Amino acid sequence: MLPDLNGDPIVLLQELGLTDYEARVYMALCRRNPLNGHQVARLSGVPSAKVYATLEKLVTRGLVAHRESKPVTYVPLPIEEFLAHRRRRLDVVADQIRALLATDFTAAQAEALWHLKGFDTLMTRAAELLARASAEVLLSLWEPVVSTIRPRLAEAASRGVRVAAIYFDGQGPGVGFAIRHVDLPSVKARHGGQSFLVVDQRMALFISHGTSPEQWQGLWTSNAAMVRAIANYIRHDIYVNKIVRRFPEAVGAAYGEHLDLLLDVFDDRVLATGQLKLPGP
Repeated sequence: MLPDLNGDPIVLLQELGLTDYEARVYMALCRRNPLNGHQVARLSGVPSAKVYATLEKLVTRGLVAHRESKPVTYVPLPIEEFLAHRRRRLDVVADQIRALLATDFTAAQAEALWHLKGFDTLMTRAAELLARASAEVLLSLWEPVVSTIRPRLAEAASRGVRVAAIYFDGQGPGVGFAIRHVDLPSVKARHGGQSFLVVDQRMALFISHGTSPEQWQGLWTSNAAMVRAIANYIRHDIYVNKIVRRFPEAVGAAYGEHLDLLLDVFDDRVLATGQLKLPGP
């Protein structure tokens, strides 16, 4: 996600690669034109000694044109052509980088584990992973992660990506198969503040929630063993919750109202009245 730019046109133009002077001059011309160099300097706040060089750079960039008048005046050009050129240039550069780094980076990715900090950084990474999904996405989510990535999940589902999720609060992802985790006293203590995302069995993202955006942290990995472990964790959580929701009376009779005996992984006890029988040893 982009940082909060507050709708400031100067900052937005700088995000596109313009310098501070270039952004100020272009905005001055957008507000009033045609202007000569002296008028541009006065309206934009760019020093007179710098304004003509800045205007010529904008002419080269295709954002400003000059008129043959005395004195020479300048007018802004529509920004769409500049944006289209930037997109084309970025696509060319991106393709070349992918080709140059494909072999070396693929080998490094196999064992990679990246640490991330900040809510926006984590949500940006989640959006990027979902944009690359081609087959399936597995999720274990709390708010506000669910609501933040919901549009990206909808986009993935529209491409035919299968989505399976278990969520703990809020309205759920709204696409694919989603089941709400049973509400037990132990859920918050065991699962609270942790969300997981697995894409195509190739990439996984772990998110540890914070009390403020800056305190959120996590990691993402393409390590095959870690991805498989996280995917299996999500799958088994979905399995158990499907059973509990399908047979609440039988499960409750066997393991207690809050399923305390089921949660005891060091024994296999049931209540005396429990009649639940599952296949297997």
